[in-house]
Amino acid sequence: MIDYSLGHLKYSIVDANTLTEIVKLNNKDDQSICWSPDDSEVAYIEAFDSSIVRINLATLQKQIIHLPGGKLYNGGIDWSPDGNSFVFIGRDDVDYTAHVCTIGADGSNFKALNDGPFNNPRWSPDGRTIAFEYILDIYFIDSDGTNMRKAIERAEDPCWSRDGSVLMFTYIEELGWTSSKIDIRAREIGGDQRERVIYENCGLIDWCPVE
Repeated sequence: MIDYSLGHLKYSIVDANTLTEIVKLNNKDDQSICWSPDDSEVAYIEAFDSSIVRINLATLQKQIIHLPGGKLYNGGIDWSPDGNSFVFIGRDDVDYTAHVCTIGADGSNFKALNDGPFNNPRWSPDGRTIAFEYILDIYFIDSDGTNMRKAIERAEDPCWSRDGSVLMFTYIEELGWTSSKIDIRAREIGGDQRERVIYENCGLIDWCPVE
């Protein structure tokens, strides 16, 4: 939940059934938030502090992961399905070149996998592939930084199904200064790559697939 009542952006984690606040993330620089695979923690980027903050939702204890300097960290974050790593976007301070970056959940083994105008990385459920936005297309890259390839044209906001067989996304049919035409679509990743429109005239924020 996002709270604008204090004059600047603040995030809260709330109970989905009662809407009772569990914790307020008290930093106006909070960027994207992601959940641990077992839902016991949340993590978010403090962009101007160059850090990832992990919060245990049972104890509310925080763990700070410091990121290398020389970059602005914004553009999304996701937790790997095995819980051992994060993927996120880092932008160079000088020329603002973006990188898909990974780091261990304990703060070790930072890597910049590639560079370009990237946003919104999402790890596949099997941990082998990272989907991300590249201008107005969705690309895939293997988790070791190899085999970058275009997956879907005129699309953003990638979200994987639980088994990784379907990608849901925002399709951009028209994009203008005063009006745009977008919809939410789902496409099979393998096989016939069948695609269908889910909702018209709206964009995707996140997808929580259930069994």
